[in-house]
Amino acid sequence: MKYYKYINYSRQSINSSDIKNVSQSLRDEFLTQGNKIIKFETNLRNFFKCKYSLAVSNGTAALFLSLKALNLKKNDSIIISPFTFVAAVNCCKLLNLKEKFIDIDPLTLNIDLNLVEKEIKKKKYKAIIVTDYGGLPADWERLNFIRKKYNISIINDNCHSLGSMYKNNLGYATKYADLVVQSFHPVKTITTGEGGCILTNNKKIYTKAKLLRSHGIVKNKRKYWDYDVLESSLNFRISDIQCALGITQLSRAKNKILKKRSIAKKYDNFFKKYNFFRTPLNNKKFYNSYHLYPLVIDFDKLKKKKDDLIYFFYKNKIRLQVHYVPSYRFTIFKKWKSQNFPNCEKIFKNIISIPIFDELTNSELKKIIRLFKKFFYLK
Repeated sequence: MKYYKYINYSRQSINSSDIKNVSQSLRDEFLTQGNKIIKFETNLRNFFKCKYSLAVSNGTAALFLSLKALNLKKNDSIIISPFTFVAAVNCCKLLNLKEKFIDIDPLTLNIDLNLVEKEIKKKKYKAIIVTDYGGLPADWERLNFIRKKYNISIINDNCHSLGSMYKNNLGYATKYADLVVQSFHPVKTITTGEGGCILTNNKKIYTKAKLLRSHGIVKNKRKYWDYDVLESSLNFRISDIQCALGITQLSRAKNKILKKRSIAKKYDNFFKKYNFFRTPLNNKKFYNSYHLYPLVIDFDKLKKKKDDLIYFFYKNKIRLQVHYVPSYRFTIFKKWKSQNFPNCEKIFKNIISIPIFDELTNSELKKIIRLFKKFFYLK
C-alpha cells in the first residue's frame, strides 16, 4: 500500500500489470504511432460498443477535435452547461464559437433539458455539449429526440461517465450522441497519465478527427517517406507508452466501478439518515459509475459554512473538492450574470465532492464519516 499524505477526492490506481505493460512498451519498436495505440483503440471500441475510436493526448484535445470535426464556423452558437470543467467552453472560445450557458437540473446536476428545448425554439444552435455530470447519465432518449427534431449535433462529454449505463446499456453514449469524448486523467476511472479519446459511429466525423489529430497530414501509401497536408492542425497524438497503461487500466474498469459503487452505497447508508444531506442520484435507468460523489449539504439549515468544512477536513489530511466553480463566474466570461442561473448558484453554494476511488480503504471511509459526525455534531 502506497503512502499518501492526504486522502484526495480521487486518485489513480496502479498495479503490477500496468507497470509490466508500460515497461514492455519501452522495448517496442515505436514509442508513438505504434501497435499499442491500435490495440488500445480496438479495446475502447469493444468496451463502448462503437464503430470508431481515436485516442488523443487528453480530454481537452478530444473536445477541441470533436468541435472541429463538426465543421462549425466562426460565431456558430453552442449550448453548454456552466456546471462542468472549463475545458469545454474554452474550446468553444478558441474556435470563435458563441457559448450559451443553460442552467442545470437541481436533482441530476446535468443540463436542464426543458430549458435547452425552450432555448432551441427561440434561436438556431449548431451543437450541444452535454456533460454526464459525476458519472450520472443525462436523459439520452430525450436528447436524441431533441437532436433529430431540431437537427442539432450533440457531443457527449462522457469524461465523468466511463462505465455508466443508461437503461442498462453500456454503449448508450455513442448510440445517442454524434461524438463522445473521454478523459484518462489520473482522477478518472482509468488513466493513461494524461490522455483521452473520441468515440463515434460516424465514419465521416472519425475520418476528419483522425486527419486533424496529426497536423492534417496524409501519408502516401506507395511512398512511405512522402506525405501531403490537407488541413492546418496541430499534434494531438497520444504515445504508445500511455496506451500501454490504458490497455491494462481498461481491462479492470468494470471492477473499479463496482468497488466505487460499493463505497457510494456505504456513503448513502450514512447520509440518507439525515434530511440535510442529498446524495447522488442512482437507479435502474441511470446507472452511476461515480467518478464523483457530489454531496449537497443544506449549510444554512445546519448553520455551518462550506469553507469551514473544507478547512476542517484538510487539517485532518483529507482534501475535499468543489465540482465545479460555474464557468460564468470566471473573469473571461464576466458578461454572464449569476442570477440567470439560480439552480447552479444554489448547488454551487452547497455542494462538495468527497473521496471516492477504488483503493479507498474501510478505515479511510470510516474516518471520513467520523469527521462528518464531528463537524456537524451528528450522532
